[in-house]
Amino acid sequence: MKQLSLLIILSLSAQIATAQNPRAVFKSLAENDIAESTERFQKINDKTTVKMPEMCYLAEAALYNMSEQPGSNKIEGYKILAKHINEIRSSENADKVFHKLDISLSDVITNIENESCDYVIEQDNEELYVSYVALAQQAGHHRLSEIEQHLERCRYNVIMERATIARCNLFLETYPQSAYYDKVATVLMNLRYDEAMKSDIEGVVETFIATYPNHTNIDLVANHLMELRYKRIFNTKNLNDMKWFVELYPNHSNMAEIKQTMANIEYPTLEDSREALAQFIEYYPTTTQVADAQNRIDIFDILESGDLGKFVRYYVRNGYNANFYALQCSVAQHNGYVILSKDIDKLALIRFANSEGKVGYCDLEGNIIFEPQFDGTFDKYFYQKSTNGLEECTTERGMAIVSLNGKQGIINTKGEYILEPKYKQIALWSSGIAAIKSIKYHTDDEWEWSEHIYTLYDYDGNLKLDNQKIEHGSDVTPYPDWETSWFSCDAKFVDTADNYTKTLYIDGKMYGNVMGGIYPFNDNYKLFSCVGSDKTHIINKVGEVLAVNIILQETSCLFDNIIGTKSFSWKSMIISLDARKTLSYDEYQEVYDMSDDRMLVKNNDSTYTFLDKTLSPAISHCFNKAHSFCNGSAAVYNGNFWYLINKQGEQISANYEDLAPLMEYSGLYVVMNEGKYGIIDAFDNVVVELKYELPNNGWQLPIYLQSHNGGIVEWKGGIKTQLFNKE
Repeated sequence: MKQLSLLIILSLSAQIATAQNPRAVFKSLAENDIAESTERFQKINDKTTVKMPEMCYLAEAALYNMSEQPGSNKIEGYKILAKHINEIRSSENADKVFHKLDISLSDVITNIENESCDYVIEQDNEELYVSYVALAQQAGHHRLSEIEQHLERCRYNVIMERATIARCNLFLETYPQSAYYDKVATVLMNLRYDEAMKSDIEGVVETFIATYPNHTNIDLVANHLMELRYKRIFNTKNLNDMKWFVELYPNHSNMAEIKQTMANIEYPTLEDSREALAQFIEYYPTTTQVADAQNRIDIFDILESGDLGKFVRYYVRNGYNANFYALQCSVAQHNGYVILSKDIDKLALIRFANSEGKVGYCDLEGNIIFEPQFDGTFDKYFYQKSTNGLEECTTERGMAIVSLNGKQGIINTKGEYILEPKYKQIALWSSGIAAIKSIKYHTDDEWEWSEHIYTLYDYDGNLKLDNQKIEHGSDVTPYPDWETSWFSCDAKFVDTADNYTKTLYIDGKMYGNVMGGIYPFNDNYKLFSCVGSDKTHIINKVGEVLAVNIILQETSCLFDNIIGTKSFSWKSMIISLDARKTLSYDEYQEVYDMSDDRMLVKNNDSTYTFLDKTLSPAISHCFNKAHSFCNGSAAVYNGNFWYLINKQGEQISANYEDLAPLMEYSGLYVVMNEGKYGIIDAFDNVVVELKYELPNNGWQLPIYLQSHNGGIVEWKGGIKTQLFNKE
């Protein structure tokens, strides 16, 4: 038997028996004498308990059920009843117990059920409802349906107060026909929405979308799922997953980044075929690899077709690279054209030659503007950067000097002659086009001099001055420039008595008689010398003059507004024109123009090294001999071998016994090993196999490569050696 309260904690366990049966207990209960009932229940002996156990259980349940009882416990009472209900209802001892008590077994059972039921309803506790309903279902409680309804209502109220997904699921599973079903379903939907939006588990979000496809915020949930998937695929970087994502979300805000990542994974292993490259470009049109992929396609096309236009467009886009000469050869094989121009980013038209050595011009798209018809080479003057080859058609002027049948003229980018080729020489001044009509040479017992008759045109080809005469010595440039429109100050030249000097005035101040003209040094500065002065004058557009002790003819622009020159004591100098400062004096025997951001210098110990634009060593070691950088490489000699280095000073070619750059063709080198000569490019690709021999008069460097009868290298001394044909 179970305890009733602290007051009777020992009574039920002692089972001190003086009563014969539970009838006395029920009699006292009927008389509402709880104390007596309890006392009599305590006196039920073991024999009676064994004889009629079901009635003893019923008596115990009834005692627990009495609300006046201090130790009452209606739920405990009903538990006892429910546990033994079948025994109690089928008891043969009930009539003996209830004889003459004016109560029945059914009354006692109903009373216990009602009392416990009312108590549970009064408590309105879900947990209590649940346990009670379980007992009621087991025991066939006559108010079971009512209790279940109260449980349903209680559960609904709990959900409304503190809903959880588990509570809602339980309610909907338990009460599919409930009047509260729709409201609870709505609460569950909102809970799952919050859960989905906070979850970082794709499955949770996917389940919500599948369950509530018509939710008012379904777009937000779908977007959240998209971002979860984006995070996953971007972290794992699985190409197949990424392709699945791209197909699923083609308009994702980070699609460019996604495709770039995919391209980074896929491109290194891409099949080297036109079809694969084209598909790559179509699928990844905005990635950084597209340019290279297009280049590779263009290489296929150029190698197969030899199309000049495609080659030029490739060259314009990429400049000189490791594929240049393979593509050049393809073009030569198909139509005999060879590109001559360098630094094409500065050009308006590109020079090319045919197999007969005639020069033509095409635009940057490869459209031929002038068919090959012009002669090969002529000299240019000091301030125009001496070179072999025709003057390039620069973007600055949009014109070029050409030579035809030994006469020179001017062309423009439209395929027109500004001046017909009928002049002995042409020079481009800042004041216009100086066209030499004739040259007369004079001698006497002491001097030799020449007399130039020239005509000056503006840059549209309109006549400005005709039959102008210049007399000068052999050491003076024949083309003085007296142009003053370049200056932003009040600059003017006043005629003097001689034919080649003028007096320079800046803002009314006289700077002396300028000898031989004023030379366009670069866009920002000009050079000139004054009669009777040992100094070279450097002037800017606002008329500021710097006079320095330098040799005019030894002065060149290294880079920016930094010049390299020689003093009158033949000391090497580097001067910043902007800072009006000498940066280096007598530190080097020679300095050379900056090329590829590297400046070659000859040290005072006759070794060579390279400087950067800060005039600091760009390469840590020195060389016995060296050439300037061109197309990313330079030829150097370490005392044993010649080889090519990159801009970091790393060796990038094989060792050669001799190596020298070709003048006309930028990026080609003549090389020799074991007495055999050939040609390599700046990437050490063999252009002409090392199998040719020179006559026994010794090794002499080529001065230029000249197209003739399919291809000739012309050597000093008039020796010609066939190295390669137009193929």
